[in-house]
Amino acid sequence: MHVLSRVADSIYWLNRYVERVENYARLIETYQHLALENAEVTERLWLALVESTADTAGFRETYAEIRQEHVIEYLTFNRKNPNSIITCLYAAKENARSIREKISKDMWESINELYNAVAAAAQEEPAGGEVHHAVRTSSFFRDIRRSCHAFYGISDGTLSHDETYYFAQLGRSIERADKTTRILDLQSYLLAEDTAPEKADAHVHLALALLKATSAHEMFNQAYARINTANILEFLLLSRTFPRAIIATLLQIEYALRCLAGEQKGFFINAAQKKVQRLLLETRHIDVTSLTGAQLNAYLDNLQVRLNEIGIEITNTYFTAA
Repeated sequence: MHVLSRVADSIYWLNRYVERVENYARLIETYQHLALENAEVTERLWLALVESTADTAGFRETYAEIRQEHVIEYLTFNRKNPNSIITCLYAAKENARSIREKISKDMWESINELYNAVAAAAQEEPAGGEVHHAVRTSSFFRDIRRSCHAFYGISDGTLSHDETYYFAQLGRSIERADKTTRILDLQSYLLAEDTAPEKADAHVHLALALLKATSAHEMFNQAYARINTANILEFLLLSRTFPRAIIATLLQIEYALRCLAGEQKGFFINAAQKKVQRLLLETRHIDVTSLTGAQLNAYLDNLQVRLNEIGIEITNTYFTAA
């Protein structure tokens, strides 16, 4: 490997943090819209959103009750929350700063400006002494999401497509796969088919929210005539063309690892490649109709563990000093 492990590690985590920010901004924006249409359904999702970040204890230490504005505030501006938007943006900025000589000026300016914009909003006095005015509007999170997309476009257009670029792709794809599984897990307990007339409207709202939370609504509608749990799972797990589907992200990871290893397709030289290929093979043969209730939860939990193991192998192979 020609790129320094320090550089590889920083570009990898820079992209993981940006992808994490984009996902949280999109989730909050989606749930804000859903709350206006069906507040009762959304109420259950705010707690699940905190739980999905694995920092429920920190939230309960900060707030006495679970309210929409508290969840949004905690996930956006709380610097003690290791997964808040502002914390992740700071980490992304510091990783970019450490490798400024290896990335383009536009990349550095893009991530620095985004962090400064969110930090400036955090400094504003909260309206009514509780919640920052900025997080009351979905446009704030839309702007964060679009700024992350702009960063990706700038990276693709200004960074040489060499080893550094493939580490960036690895970070983005690993994080994207992880977040797709967590978003599915977030709403899986609410996605059970319920044909009762009084529950039909709520189910449709949840299904639409899941598709929008993964930026999949329009592409899903092009592929399927009906919105139901089986079709959603098939699309978000098995689509090879939708970039946030699990198979698609695993293919991106496999390609980046192969380019870094300099090997032809089908040959492996490290444990990360072997784990990705094994997970790809298993995922291709999954029967989505069998993933219901506890089986779906168990499958998604296992998928998250497997993705974490791949991340560990990437760290051990490329980032850990000998």
